[in-house]
Amino acid sequence: PPRQQAPVPIYNPFGGHFIDGKSAKLYRNVNRLRDKHGNPEIKEAVDFLRVKKYGRHFWVKRLYTAMVNGQTLLDSEQSIHRKRFREGTRIKNPERPIDEEIFDSMDIEAAAHSVFDACLKVHTEGWTRPRIYHREPKRGPLVDDSLGSLERRLEACADLFQCSKAAVDDAIRGGITLRLLVDNPCWRKATKISNNKGNLIRAIRLRNQKRAERRKEAIAQGFGLEDISEDELEPTNEEAAYADPQD
Repeated sequence: PPRQQAPVPIYNPFGGHFIDGKSAKLYRNVNRLRDKHGNPEIKEAVDFLRVKKYGRHFWVKRLYTAMVNGQTLLDSEQSIHRKRFREGTRIKNPERPIDEEIFDSMDIEAAAHSVFDACLKVHTEGWTRPRIYHREPKRGPLVDDSLGSLERRLEACADLFQCSKAAVDDAIRGGITLRLLVDNPCWRKATKISNNKGNLIRAIRLRNQKRAERRKEAIAQGFGLEDISEDELEPTNEEAAYADPQD
């Protein structure tokens, strides 16, 4: 039974608006954004028909190549997404051979097709997810610079996949993370960079805390700092780069 003083829900009771799953799915494909005249807000692309008709093979190959390329990455050295695509890494099980594929290549290729289709939907359906998830910067460096061109949108996605394997993971997972990615690749790239910086700052803080605890423990036991492992006192490559980015 509900608690007597339970907070009152802010949403209406179940309304039974949909008679079956098909009608609910149709509603989930309705554009949620409207322009100032009340019409569905859809990003137009002058090259839409040409790219849709002739460009799938080229762009799927371009997206796939960017997804599997691990040369220039923004992801941190400890990122699990980076390790899944970078040479010379092991994932969890040390018995696994180095550089063994983590994803099936067909899954990545299928995800590239999904990205292409999602980019098409940006210019045909618009934003069909709840409005609360949508962000559309109106000015500044995070404005969608792919407006008016499907090719620019696909190229921006490929550029993001090239440098961020966390974004590749978003594409493979699909769903709303993929829709956010293709709706504004520039904004998603900035988000990934910000997340990486935040994760690195948190890692540095935890590492410094661990060092302080080790020093305190050593002093309490009558040892000196020379008894603490050098590996625990020396900063990692990423920490050193963050502390002095000019090096």
